[in-house]
Amino acid sequence: MKSCQICKSKLTCLHTIASTPLEDKYTRKPNKLPKYPLDLSICEKCSLVQLATLVSPKISYKDYLYQSKTTVGLDGHYKQYAKQIIKKLNISKNSFIVDIGSNDGSFLTHFKEKGMQVIGIEPSNGPAKIANQNGIKTMQTFFSKEVARSVVKNYRKPDLICANYMFANIKNLENFLLAVVELMDAKTVISIQTGYHPLQWKKMMFDYVYHEHFYYFTLTSLQKLLRKYSINIFHAETNDQKGGSLKILACLQKSKEISHSVNRILKKEKKDNIHIMSYYKSFFRKLKILKNQIENKIKSYKESNLSIIGFGASHSTTTFLHTIKIAQYLDFIADDNSLKHNTHSPGFNIRVLPSGAIYKLKPNIVIILGWQHAKTILARHKKLLDQGIKFFVPLPKLKSYKK
Repeated sequence: MKSCQICKSKLTCLHTIASTPLEDKYTRKPNKLPKYPLDLSICEKCSLVQLATLVSPKISYKDYLYQSKTTVGLDGHYKQYAKQIIKKLNISKNSFIVDIGSNDGSFLTHFKEKGMQVIGIEPSNGPAKIANQNGIKTMQTFFSKEVARSVVKNYRKPDLICANYMFANIKNLENFLLAVVELMDAKTVISIQTGYHPLQWKKMMFDYVYHEHFYYFTLTSLQKLLRKYSINIFHAETNDQKGGSLKILACLQKSKEISHSVNRILKKEKKDNIHIMSYYKSFFRKLKILKNQIENKIKSYKESNLSIIGFGASHSTTTFLHTIKIAQYLDFIADDNSLKHNTHSPGFNIRVLPSGAIYKLKPNIVIILGWQHAKTILARHKKLLDQGIKFFVPLPKLKSYKK
């Protein structure tokens, strides 16, 4: 792709990350999956960072395994965010909430508990089925103008539209936002929550770059995009969820006063130079140094005849292992998520076993591939440290834990 998906201007290549299979294709049988390029580009006009190669969502979300409830700490975050947004917007009991990309309905649960009418829109069959079974009415479909009109016809214009961690996954943002406008009136507020790489990359979190994430928004680029559709951001904030997230509230035209939070983040983005080439070159230089350190350390463990396993079978694990070349040293990957048990990792076909396998097989080294959750994993499996097993956390800097 040579032109920006949003404004059709020229793209400049920022960095080529190693090609990978689709990151969540953990398969029951050994796989031989196609690989797709992971080339990061930036638009010279609107500053939006985006993948140069976009894989169709119809391929990405076929046999989709991910469920919101499996992400450590996410449900607690959703509960707190629902409480916060209800208070901030003074949302009443009889309000109507629509969640686009609602997954297993985890977020909507916290509104339904308050007596509000809710409906989810989710393209993946598995998560949509679970949501409906749990009493969260969910339409199993991709969001479109037709779906928006159906919601308005059968219900009404929603008071709140939510889009949590899915806005970066939409291939055709123009069609999506035109459909969003169909759902809105002057009173409707849309809440968008998405990964925020200026925070993530401070922690060297390069592995959040994968094929489902077409776009890597800053507030600057998101504001430029939404203004094209007369959607006005009136509140913005960042947090540490998923390594770093951006949350915005927006409405049609200027029906709400813009808070100081918006200009504060915009000014910081400009000050930090996050839209210029040198920012990205500096990050990937640091990553190359870390990559060499990690590879050399794990290689030295193997040369010492130590048994090594990984912990964490997620989307980001796939990007990590295809970029940092240590897959050949891993006997298996352990994970607490039962959906991943007895599967094979995308591309390398490393077996994924329940975390209980570590207690039985007693490897010498556990590399925490889900390093963003290292604190939780270490606390949950402290007994392994007591048994003399050494844990290795690769990022944001090399660190080891032992009794």
